[in-house]
Amino acid sequence: MQDGALLDAIEAQGWTVLVTCDRNMPFQQSFAGRSIAVVVVPRQRLQILAPLVDQIAMTIRDARPGEVKIIDRTDAVGPSPA
Repeated sequence: MQDGALLDAIEAQGWTVLVTCDRNMPFQQSFAGRSIAVVVVPRQRLQILAPLVDQIAMTIRDARPGEVKIIDRTDAVGPSPA
């Protein structure tokens, strides 16, 4: 499934946040006007994600529709690319 179709499908299902490790998605898709937020995490590896669990949870909690937040390995959360 292509990213655009995936985003359409999860919005149709009522999701509010998508968590992904696809760091290219924010550059390939427009999230303006979307009813979901996207949180990009560094990798799919437990040893990388485990120390970031609290930061990921807070970012998911605070995410707003149409917003992209990128979490890096230093616990920093950055805004979506312009």
